[in-house]
Amino acid sequence: MPAWLMATLLATLLFGIYPIFGDRAVRVHGPKTNLVLYAVMYMLLGMVFLIINRQEVLLITKKSLINALLMGVTSISAVIFMMYAWQLAPPNKLPIIMVTLGFSAVITAIISNFIGERLTLAQFFWIFGATVCITGLNWKR
Repeated sequence: MPAWLMATLLATLLFGIYPIFGDRAVRVHGPKTNLVLYAVMYMLLGMVFLIINRQEVLLITKKSLINALLMGVTSISAVIFMMYAWQLAPPNKLPIIMVTLGFSAVITAIISNFIGERLTLAQFFWIFGATVCITGLNWKR
């Protein structure tokens, strides 16, 4: 199995299980505290990665820094909205996290054109199919 595929599968697995821990924590101290602790952990891991890859710091340009900071802002904003939806949703709607993550596949298909990677028709089909399946799993009448 190629390393990139293994990393993708591990990311998918971790995105699948991390809401379990988040839900347990939110029940005790609430979503706002959870968000702060989430950000603190992001910073700690970021510092570890920075130390490990310190040679890459020298490659930072003004444009790359702006893009990285914008990525961080959009990422944490998405997490804030996901946690807000999680707080507003009734307890039986926890799979809202799965729907959110499922639509990430659609977003990937859309932005792939911006990064120069063209998806094949079959890849679009599978992304659409995955989105339909995830939505169907969470659909309640």
